[in-house]
Amino acid sequence: MDKSIAERLHNSCTPWAYVNKPKFNVDPAGYDLKDVDNEFLNQFWNNQLVFVRSAMIARALSESYSDTGTMNIIWQQSINNAYSTAVIEWCKAYGTDNEEFHWKNVFGERTSFMRDLLDNAKISNDEYKTYWERMIRARNERIVHSHLDGEGPVELPEFDTAIKMARSVHFILNELMPHLSKEQAALCHITPMSFDTWRANLESTLVETIPQALEATKEIVAPR
Repeated sequence: MDKSIAERLHNSCTPWAYVNKPKFNVDPAGYDLKDVDNEFLNQFWNNQLVFVRSAMIARALSESYSDTGTMNIIWQQSINNAYSTAVIEWCKAYGTDNEEFHWKNVFGERTSFMRDLLDNAKISNDEYKTYWERMIRARNERIVHSHLDGEGPVELPEFDTAIKMARSVHFILNELMPHLSKEQAALCHITPMSFDTWRANLESTLVETIPQALEATKEIVAPR
């Protein structure tokens, strides 16, 4: 190829199209792709996006809430709602097996999905088990049901682990899409094309939006 043409092609690539692939291989033989329901798969992935978006919104709101000294209960409620949504959406995908779009109902318990996910995210089985227990406890004892047994308040888990899991899911799905398309004789794809770019764009939007919104309303004290 002519060098100038090659250079133009290189420079024309968007950030999501020209990336170095991680040194991790997903073996499609470890999945029963013919049994994957695309509707279930799409909903499972949507749970990941809603979780990450909710967690990032909650964090951004919480930081600005403290920085601006806002006393408006509406923002405090919004923080709680966003954190609650994040936990619930994560539990839809990884919580109890009877969740309709639980990963076991999407990929099958005997497939390589969870092993690939944890390996790619560099999370050990013990670390995942502990994290899973904390998420389930937060859901059951703080968010879905009242905590009335006289014990101390249930703390929310940190969300970096779950966000890292969502990033790994995106990588796995991107690797499986060509094989899924071939198996099901239909074009399968996942959006966004780049998880990191999507997350960075969301971060920028939150930075541009939330501090100004809280600053503009910090003198408004809503009734409790």
